[in-house]
Amino acid sequence: MGRRASAVLASAADWARSGKLFESYAAVSTRDTVLVGFGVEHLADKPARAALLSRALSHLRR
Repeated sequence: MGRRASAVLASAADWARSGKLFESYAAVSTRDTVLVGFGVEHLADKPARAALLSRALSHLRR
């Protein structure tokens, strides 16, 4: 086995899964725009849609 193959096997054997490193969102905002990466209708429940729209509008009112 070559040196590179041996290093790859060694590193593949000693990894561990970590916890959540950051909160991920599918949205981008600027001073006057909020762009979400999905249609709001894809949020299944009404409270979640209302919360998203409320946060977006609050951002735009600043």
